[in-house]
Formats: sequence, structure tokens, C-alpha cells
Amino acid sequence: MNFKRPLLLALFILLAVLLTACGSAPATNWPGLATDGVTLYLAEGQRINAIQLSDGKDVMIASGDKQVPFRFPLDTQTTAFYAPPAILPNGQMVIGNASQSEFSLFWYDLATGAQVHAFDGAKKPWFAGAVVVGEDFFVPAGDGNLYGFTMDGQKRWQFAASSHALWTTPTSDGITLFLGTLDHQLYAINAETGQQTWKISLDNGVIGSPTLVNGTLYVGTLSGELYAINAADGVILWQKALTGGIWSAPALNVDATSLYIGTVNGTAGMFYIVNAATGEIIRSIEETKGSITATPLVLPDQVVYVTDTGSIYWVTPAGDPIRQPVVLENAKLYTAPMLVGDLIIIAPMNYANLLLAFDMNGAQKWAYTPEK
Repeated sequence: MNFKRPLLLALFILLAVLLTACGSAPATNWPGLATDGVTLYLAEGQRINAIQLSDGKDVMIASGDKQVPFRFPLDTQTTAFYAPPAILPNGQMVIGNASQSEFSLFWYDLATGAQVHAFDGAKKPWFAGAVVVGEDFFVPAGDGNLYGFTMDGQKRWQFAASSHALWTTPTSDGITLFLGTLDHQLYAINAETGQQTWKISLDNGVIGSPTLVNGTLYVGTLSGELYAINAADGVILWQKALTGGIWSAPALNVDATSLYIGTVNGTAGMFYIVNAATGEIIRSIEETKGSITATPLVLPDQVVYVTDTGSIYWVTPAGDPIRQPVVLENAKLYTAPMLVGDLIIIAPMNYANLLLAFDMNGAQKWAYTPEK
């Protein structure tokens, strides 16, 4: 039996409430999206779809005497994929199974779709994506351990980070991994040895990856505290209380002077612009008809953010509207907008299309619906 979304979400919300006693959570789990710059990989249920960036159509592969849509795995299995796949430099993809009955971490060949390796040592579902560092990658597991692997599938080490499932992809500077947990901890872990460099306790649980810029970590908690932390030693540089819980990673502008972050406050939310050096709020915009669970997409001349009620907003770096928002009726938007080439990719849920592509002027270029 697959690890169905309602059950996944119920466990997620229950754990968050037990650990944090904070506000409401979003209404469902969300699809994972990754790219190699040419192909988009969408993890959304039992399989991963491969989509052409150029036109939003399925990548096709030969099966006998006909062409069929390229899926990972090639045959339907008892899998449930929701984390973003990690694209490895050796031409493979790695992703963990979120099924409640089979707990494998899979390696797939990007050219053929064949399964190359599998790791079955976690014995719990995999909810978070992996981070690639040099010739290795690191992936959090539902058993509370962070695992380090070589590209060819050999386990290097495991680090016991939590008694609860890990939901957050680590961030790395190439030497150290930075990992937040639902039981209020932020870790710095040596990527080579798997040993703890430092650990600090925050006010609440973390489910958004830390953002690392110029030696400073920026991370938010489910109670709405936004932190700036020295990555070298874990010293808190500043801390700012926002309205609503923080469910995603902060994003910074190109000169790293401003942070952009959204919050979840019941069925509403706030969009914030924060001074990266001091933590002072530059601007706040209340979203009364939807919460913000996804990291904003920050571009040099615009910022794109989405809400869980299906709205896509384009604003200037100062927060002023550029154009009317696009509203996808009945859709849920939990996955962060992604810039690939000159296209902005949106991954809605509860909508006729699984992906939408917009140009820099907000015009829709294509919409993806998978072939049967």
C-alpha cells in the first residue's frame, strides 16, 4: 500500500502540532521538482515524470515498437515520490520512497530509466530531497538519520540527528552540511566525516532548508522566528519574530541585502522583505486569501511568490505589484517557483495541468498534462 498524501499530511501536521503548538499547517503534501537544464523531473505520486523544458511535453522512450512517456521507475511499483529528485553528475537521479510499506532510496539512470542501486537500510519513509556535494550526496531519512553516500551507491556514514523523521534538505558550503529538525535543532555536520561541528537549539521546529550566503545562515521556524546565524560557529547574529509560521527557505536578492520570505497564519499569510544585515522588516504584505509555504523566486528585477489558494504574484524587489496576479482556480501552490533558462516553472496541485511555464513578462508559454 502506498504512503497516501492524506496520511502523510496527517502525520506531518500531528508532529508539527505536538512539537510546536503553533498555527495551522498547509492542506496537503506537494510535488517535488528538479531539472538538469533541459528536462524537468516532476515527482508526483507513484512515478517521476520527465518533461521537455522546450515545449512542456513528455519525454518519450521506446517500448517495443512504440514510443511511450518516460517515467521513473519504468514499471509501476509500490512507490510514492514527493521530494525533489536529486540529479547526480554521473547521469543518475536519486530519490527516496515515501511509501509506508517499502523504504528504499533509489538510483535511476537518466538515459534509460533503469534502477541502478537501492538502499534499504533506513526502514522508514523518505520525505526530503538530497543535496549533492562534490562526488557525494547526503539525504535525510524518516528514521531521523542523515545519510552520506558515494555516487555509486556506497554508504559513507550516517548521523543521528533526531528521534523524529527528517523533512528538510540540508544546505552545504562544500565542507559542512547544515540541517534543521522538527525537534528545534540546527546542526552543522562535517561532510567528509559525518561528525557534528556544532549544534544550536532554536525556539521551534524547522522544515525549510537553511539559506547560506556569505558565511551567514538564514533559517525560519514553525513559530515564525527568523534567524541569522554565523555558519562557522552557530552564534545567532539576530532573531526576528514574524507573523505566522515559516515553512520554507528564505531567499535573498543578488547583493544579499534583502531577505524574502512568506508565512502561514491560519488560512492567510504574510509576505516579508527583511534587511539581511539587521533583521529589520523593510516591508510586509498581508495575504488574506492564502498562506505562503513556498520559497519566493528572487530575480534581479522581480520577485515571484505563490499562495496555497492558487495565486501567482509578480512584484518588484521593493514589493510593489508589477502586474495582476495569475489565479489558478481551485489550485494549491506549495512548490517553489523555479527559474530554468528564461522560463518560470510553476507546479500546481488540484489543477488540470501539473506544470505551467511563464516567461519573464508573466505570459504563459506552455502547460503540461501527462500523456496516458
